[in-house]
Amino acid sequence: IDSARATLGTVNAAAGDVRTAIDHANGALDAAHALINKAQTGPGIIATLLNDRQISNNLRALVANLREHGILFYKNKPASSPAPAPDGRLQRQF
Repeated sequence: IDSARATLGTVNAAAGDVRTAIDHANGALDAAHALINKAQTGPGIIATLLNDRQISNNLRALVANLREHGILFYKNKPASSPAPAPDGRLQRQF
């Protein structure tokens, strides 16, 4: 009986540790959710890039032009449109 009580005490302690770990994981998930929500809807540059297609395309064109011509010989031209995939969908370019 003493052995069973000792085992139950160990199990209860382990269950408490599991509960604490779950609480910490829930807190981390809540913080991550809040961060993602703020990034998507906030007033900052990340939300702007995620939500404003024109600014996103302009930034993509800027980077493509810098890669092609370098900073000294930069030429402002629009980014090429993505080529359609064999199944007809547009492919993403980065």
